[in-house]
Amino acid sequence: MPSQGPNAVFVHKRREPTTVDLLGVECDEVDAPIALRGETPDSWWIAEQAGFFGHAQNEATGEVAEGSIGPHSAALAITSERLLGIIAPDDYGAAALWFSLPLAELRVQTEGSKGLLRKRPETVTVSVDGSEVTLGRILRLWRNSGNAQPWQEKAFVEALSGSGA
Repeated sequence: MPSQGPNAVFVHKRREPTTVDLLGVECDEVDAPIALRGETPDSWWIAEQAGFFGHAQNEATGEVAEGSIGPHSAALAITSERLLGIIAPDDYGAAALWFSLPLAELRVQTEGSKGLLRKRPETVTVSVDGSEVTLGRILRLWRNSGNAQPWQEKAFVEALSGSGA
């Protein structure tokens, strides 16, 4: 299913439950994405370093323009159909960038190598329709317990391909 409209929106409302219908995403008070449309996330992730470059809509004005954000931290969710994310600056007065990228169209590229025994990529870049998200220092998150496991870049790439979620 080809994506329609922008894959990203700058959202100025932070740290409270919010919905962006254009992306089919809502969030809770901790800037973590939750899929609308009845999708259940297969896995949750945190990227300690995340950046975006591409076209995004400004929620306040409705204008679509080329923009960038980052590096900041990001909360991510992988559903059976999409990669959802919110890249959130530490300054709560600054807009966060929300994105929803269809897995069927997603291109995944890794760079570098870290780890002595279990090699993993240093960065993961995902892109679709001129939108590019670069992620580093990825942790797997278990939302029910709040536990997070670091150094999960390789597992994240496997989850995007459907083999590790």
